[in-house]
Amino acid sequence: MRNFGMGKNLNNLIIQKIAEHVSAERGNGTASESKIFSALKDFAGYLRSEYEIRDLEKVTTEHYSAYAENLRTELENGEKASSTTSSYIAAINSVFEVFGSGNHISAKEYGIARGNHYDNTDKSASNEV
Repeated sequence: MRNFGMGKNLNNLIIQKIAEHVSAERGNGTASESKIFSALKDFAGYLRSEYEIRDLEKVTTEHYSAYAENLRTELENGEKASSTTSSYIAAINSVFEVFGSGNHISAKEYGIARGNHYDNTDKSASNEV
């Protein structure tokens, strides 16, 4: 079974089918489906160019971590917005979650904030306060 039973290669049709399935499984609507599609398309392009992988079942945590590092670099270079990078991680996590893969990472661990309001710093009151 390749690409979680959706087809042989990560082309746009397969990516769309995976996005539809994940969104439906999670009870989300078309906006979520669109985010998953965008994230998977970006991830698939990265996998093809860096590792010549066209099958999500061949993706390891190391591949996924390298992709997160790449997203962080694109964020630092101003190529992608912080909200985009963090939503890509969340969307791909949801894909792996629905299909039972052990691949899961935290955007925060890679220094990727969720947007302008979030800078991954602890703003809670100290124990002394």
